Amino acid sequence: TTAKPVPTPIVLKKNGKASCKSANVTIYNASLSDPQGTVYIEKGGDYLVTSQTGTWHGQIIIKLKNTETASVRFENVNIETSKANAIRILDTSIKAERTFIEADAATGDSDIDTDNALRDEMKDVSKNASAPDVSLSFPTGTTSTFKTNANALSGVLYNESKLTIKGNGYVTFTAKENR
Repeated sequence: TTAKPVPTPIVLKKNGKASCKSANVTIYNASLSDPQGTVYIEKGGDYLVTSQTGTWHGQIIIKLKNTETASVRFENVNIETSKANAIRILDTSIKAERTFIEADAATGDSDIDTDNALRDEMKDVSKNASAPDVSLSFPTGTTSTFKTNANALSGVLYNESKLTIKGNGYVTFTAKENR
């Protein structure tokens, strides 16, 4: 019998801080200059995200090559961000420069035509023949929420992977109204 691999734990903590002991995960804890944390998952594998705080302020960014596979399980986490996306999944095999378009959350103003620029960017991504395989799972009996307060046209979850969302847990995605 083959033992099931133990997922790499990522723990979200108070004040935009997080912890993980894996070299495949890079964490930028909140600071005075950036009051939100960022967790980068930078290698395929199995990950378990849990929380020790009511609401964690920051982003989870999954950066994988188009040949990698990652499974990320969320158990009772509440993530809120004032940046573009609470979860961003990127294909690092794409060499084109990305411009993540987000308007000023307070005013909704932007100096560029965000609708057309974002649509063009999404069309370019959708032409990729291969992409990372990513599954986000929400186990039965868990409740997780993801919210962005930014006026970001790319939404709460931005994806460049072959994405599967699974599980019988309760999950809510909430975005600020985009104008």
